[in-house]
Amino acid sequence: MPQTPPPSPVSERPEQTRSVTRGTRGLLRALGASVLGEFPLPNGRRADLAALSRDGSFRIVEVKSCVADFRADGKWTHYRAFCDRFYFAVPLDLHEAPEEIFPPDAGLIVADAHGASVWREAPIHPLPAATRKALLVRFGRWRRSGCTMRSTWASFKRLDARPARQAARGFTRLEGRSFARPSRPAS
Repeated sequence: MPQTPPPSPVSERPEQTRSVTRGTRGLLRALGASVLGEFPLPNGRRADLAALSRDGSFRIVEVKSCVADFRADGKWTHYRAFCDRFYFAVPLDLHEAPEEIFPPDAGLIVADAHGASVWREAPIHPLPAATRKALLVRFGRWRRSGCTMRSTWASFKRLDARPARQAARGFTRLEGRSFARPSRPAS
């Protein structure tokens, strides 16, 4: 009977990425943050995880499944302008030499599918007030529309670009359907 060959590291990466994302999402929620996946940033990039804490601070987490993934992807440098703290989330087998691989000015989260731990805290880089406000509005719209995956990116664009006259008439458009805003009680 022929034996099946062991899975290659490349075929394991999507599953490992999902498990690291799941564990990291659980950690951020346990810390009291609201978490969104594939959050669109104003510069056109999408953060793997974006978390809004109760104190209004933004954290962005970039999930890396292996060292080659980190070295091949340099777009994480564009995320710093949109968060107070920036982290990398990595699987358990990558935490052994984080000082040599990952930059020291980013936080490090070690995770698997069942949980995560902050291995190194990220330094605080406070956002400018205008950027914070824009991100709060974007986060709220993205959360309200239920968009948490890449496949719903088009619906977020529709929500963001709804005509002003429609908003003035008292309708909100989500996913191709119109909903009337609730009327205000008479004072």
